[in-house]
Amino acid sequence: MEKRLFVWSTVDASKKYIPFIVIEADGETARELTERKGEQLWLFIANKLEGTTIIKNGREIEIPPYFNEYKRKNLFWYNNVLEAYEEAYERLKEEIKEQLEDYYDDD
Repeated sequence: MEKRLFVWSTVDASKKYIPFIVIEADGETARELTERKGEQLWLFIANKLEGTTIIKNGREIEIPPYFNEYKRKNLFWYNNVLEAYEEAYERLKEEIKEQLEDYYDDD
């Protein structure tokens, strides 16, 4: 079965996407990641990854549950975006191109 890649990014205060992790999924999981939107998408991801530890920039990060002990959404689950890998790749290429154009003039 064909695997699909998704890029999970966080959104900073200036609305810039910062890649967090790449998720590899196939079959039913890939379909769910494609079809779900908003809170249902992130609740699905949280249920799949809760308790998983990832290493990001040399730090261990444990994926928390979606809801905290007060039945409120954990802060971890705010300001996230999930994109198909190809879309994220094209967006990042354009961002880098714009940064280079801003830095270098026509000379």
